[in-house]
Amino acid sequence: GENGKSRYAERIETACAAFLEIVGDRPLSMYTPADLQQFVTVLGTVPANMRKKKDFDGLGYRDAAQKNSRLSAPHPCLSVGTIEAYLQEFRNIWRLATAGMIGIRDITDINVTMPKGATRKAVREGLSTEALSVGLQHAAAASTPHKRWLPLLGLLTGMRLAEMVYLQPRDLVQVRGHWTLDIRTDLEFDDEVDKERPIKNTNSRRVV
Repeated sequence: GENGKSRYAERIETACAAFLEIVGDRPLSMYTPADLQQFVTVLGTVPANMRKKKDFDGLGYRDAAQKNSRLSAPHPCLSVGTIEAYLQEFRNIWRLATAGMIGIRDITDINVTMPKGATRKAVREGLSTEALSVGLQHAAAASTPHKRWLPLLGLLTGMRLAEMVYLQPRDLVQVRGHWTLDIRTDLEFDDEVDKERPIKNTNSRRVV
């Protein structure tokens, strides 16, 4: 990206660095599926947001996990979702790095057990019809068009806010008699220089 590494690249590096720190750096043939379970088990005792806590300043994952487990009132640990994200990123890199290599077992092809200390996933519920009605009523009374229409457009289409704010009049097209929003094209400006439409991923280029 223009501002350095992408967030995806940072997640990959973070996951791999965490694995090497927790399990150790050794030849690929020396790793076993038990190492993957150890990786997850240690992550389950690592305090959430440890980089922001002075008590864990300068500590690595393993040291932070050990210190946290010794506290009389341990800090909340990484969530199951965060650990699963670390695990998925590492699995992807392992499979890419070892593809076609002879004598290297696939240590990622196991079912790992999530540690009990990991923070459980939050159960999220959608807004009720009553709550949506209050929000839309508030939006309808807004004086500016974007505050009035974006909430309704988001509700009806499921589009991300970052997609809706870049909509241009030419994006509104008819397809087989239906009005649609075509966000597959680049953005046009008065200076006649097209700019790439900001999207989350390639699948985001679509007709809504």
